[in-house]
Amino acid sequence: MQQAGVDPSVLDDPEAIIGGSGGGVSEQPAADVMLVKDDEKYAKFFKLAKMGMPAEQIKLKMSAEGLDPSLLDTPDAPMPGSQPAAAASQVMAVKDDPEYEKFFKLIKMGMPAEQVKMKMSASGLNADLLDTPDAPSPNQKTGAGGSSGGVLAGLPPPTEAVKVDPSALKASLANKLQRTSSKKPEEPQLPKKETVKPNVELRPLFWTRVPVNVVSSTLWMKLNDANGAFDVDEMEWMFRKNPVDNQKKDDKKKDAAKEAAQPQTVLLLDPKRQQNVSIAIARFRMSATDIKNAIYALDGSKLTSEILNVLISISPTLEEQDLMKNYDGDEKLLGNVEKFFLELLTIPRYTQRIKCFRYKLQFENRILETQAQLDTLVAATDQVAESDKFRRVLENVLKIGNYLNGSTPRGGAYGFKLDTLTKLHTLKSVDPRITLMHFLLRQLEENSPDIIAVAGEVPHIGEAKRLSLDQLRADLSSYNTELAMLQGQVQASKNDKIEGDKFYEQMAPFAQDAAEVLEELGRDFNALERSYHELVSSFGEDPRKMGPMEFFSILEEFVNEFKKAYRQNQTKEFQAIYEGAREARAEAIRLAEEEKAARLKKEAEERHAEETKEVYAHVINVITAWAQSHKSGHEAEIVEHYKELSRSFADSEITSDEYCEQMRKLVSSKIAGKIIPDSAKLLFDSAKREDLMAAFGRFVEQVKKEKESKRRSSLVSPPATLERPRAVSSGSRRRNKVSVIKVEDIEPVVGEAAAQLHKSILESVQQAFGGDTKKMKVFTSNARKYGSEQISAREFYQYLTASFEPDFVGRLVPDLARLLQDSEKRHALIRALCESAPGWEKFSGL
Repeated sequence: MQQAGVDPSVLDDPEAIIGGSGGGVSEQPAADVMLVKDDEKYAKFFKLAKMGMPAEQIKLKMSAEGLDPSLLDTPDAPMPGSQPAAAASQVMAVKDDPEYEKFFKLIKMGMPAEQVKMKMSASGLNADLLDTPDAPSPNQKTGAGGSSGGVLAGLPPPTEAVKVDPSALKASLANKLQRTSSKKPEEPQLPKKETVKPNVELRPLFWTRVPVNVVSSTLWMKLNDANGAFDVDEMEWMFRKNPVDNQKKDDKKKDAAKEAAQPQTVLLLDPKRQQNVSIAIARFRMSATDIKNAIYALDGSKLTSEILNVLISISPTLEEQDLMKNYDGDEKLLGNVEKFFLELLTIPRYTQRIKCFRYKLQFENRILETQAQLDTLVAATDQVAESDKFRRVLENVLKIGNYLNGSTPRGGAYGFKLDTLTKLHTLKSVDPRITLMHFLLRQLEENSPDIIAVAGEVPHIGEAKRLSLDQLRADLSSYNTELAMLQGQVQASKNDKIEGDKFYEQMAPFAQDAAEVLEELGRDFNALERSYHELVSSFGEDPRKMGPMEFFSILEEFVNEFKKAYRQNQTKEFQAIYEGAREARAEAIRLAEEEKAARLKKEAEERHAEETKEVYAHVINVITAWAQSHKSGHEAEIVEHYKELSRSFADSEITSDEYCEQMRKLVSSKIAGKIIPDSAKLLFDSAKREDLMAAFGRFVEQVKKEKESKRRSSLVSPPATLERPRAVSSGSRRRNKVSVIKVEDIEPVVGEAAAQLHKSILESVQQAFGGDTKKMKVFTSNARKYGSEQISAREFYQYLTASFEPDFVGRLVPDLARLLQDSEKRHALIRALCESAPGWEKFSGL
């Protein structure tokens, strides 16, 4: 309290008057000090209390938002950390600094302080400030005046006495002491709980206490052991440490009295933990003080990596540190382990220091090992990427595999997955002693003997298969994480003034050198990773799924089997096998040729039957499609009629010319021209097939002549006689002389001219429809239907006259006719125009 600038005597008289003689009494705090209930963070919770919400629920909400729930019980107490307006405007606590606030939230969420400090160091902040949340922030802007250090510093002299609220005074002083204390980094937020000492020595219950700094956010905040009840006498009797018979009670009481006079050793840790740490300490053969001095001096001769590893492994946990820091008894009565820990915990940032020291001692060996692994992977990757012989081997394997799989869906491959290489020696031939690998080597030996030396081009794959990029990446990440911790500790130790402490002196230059080494190592790793990814991707593999261990293991297994098969091929046993196979193959070829002739004959018969089946199905489909569009509902009758005609011709009941004529009458000339050649293929008698094809030739010529004659007769005679519209003069009406327009043939357009005409028609139709897409779709659909004979020329013309103006139809129909290559369809459309199209007399384009 004296360090905080507060008179400690006020604790003896909580009702004392501060700042006056007692004349005027006021129970309100100073005007410039903010009360808990007026703080904007807490005000809403007091409103909830006024609305009737249970206090326990409100406290849970406060804990969830990282606030102190105990302040709900003292609404009129000064806000912890509050200062007069003049001082508050100049002093900002570390915990309120936006750069540090998120780290204190992590502490409230239960994250270990060591991890939070590592995050702070990585962010370039002073990790030591985590231990002093109420200390002034290094980022604040101090005014010229500044503020002096007392609790009441900055307040104007009171004009009247103020009566102190005891609870408010305790809360304010406790908060002030917490801000000014830097020796105890994790001061509990709750008051220390009184211990109840039993009347006799009892058997201990070895449990782990919840740290005081996290109790407020747990269920334990709502529990109170004062509500529990048990029989104290029965417990002391049942769980006394040394039960004795009734006859020896007096002796034991006397002995207990003697022992009570002697000091008892206090053990704070679990017995098993005590035993493990004691064994480790005994191996050091150094006192805690010697270890402490060696840590300060960074003496690697006394503290080897093995000793540092043990020290790190037995470091006290946060719960154990909390337990020892809250011990208020005689430290001389503590056990050796507790004394050992308390001595080492006097070292600032003890655990981080020994981890940094271990990092320095192991750095060179770890970096050299990692560099060697990188060099091995780089060498293996480059060797495989640059091996021409290996690629030629893959070409031969691809050729052999495609031939083997030629009759399966796996054939015709451009490449194969690398694990195929490990299957070559498992695929056995008809002789189980010969595998595909033996065959590959024999072919290479005969055709490309230089490729057999492929193993000499990839000597490092055996070493590379034991390495992993993921492990190297993890190692580099670990190095950088530890380096970040080291840099944070170097920054934190810059202001340490401890005799014999060489941490900053030795670690600062080491941290700089280590950063340069790791940066170079990181560049090497990135280059290796790119090269490896390119190599694996070049084989069609996914480098994210196939690491170096799998990739190089496949290659090593292949190379080993490759060399093994080559050695076996050189033995007399395998030479005899190949000679016997050659003789057996010659005999098999002779037998195969004999079988081939019989097979070809059978296949020809089967192929003819299969082709006949397909052709017949095609003919039936063509007839059915035509019947559906021209004689819907009579499809079965027309198909049956076709079958009868075909049977009659096959049985020589009708001639080939009669067959063609009957087919024409049945399904039109066009469809008959499609199905008569296919019908000829269905005939098993070659003579009849030739006779029908000859008749089909005559049929085609006859159809052409009829079309030409029909075309001439429809275009030349009789001429169309149309009456011109009457002309109206200003004075009277008179009838014009009727003119005769001779219909001439319209030549169809092809090529570029047809494309331009088609585009022109679509543009004019679209303009006539006013850009209506639905009408455009109907127009194109009807045009297709007319072209495929699904509707007649008259039906198509009726659609046009119903959709457009007569004058437009008179111009549109001739253009559409020019696009038709079928003369019958072209003439039919023109005839429909001549017969009924209004405005025909205006058309003069024919």
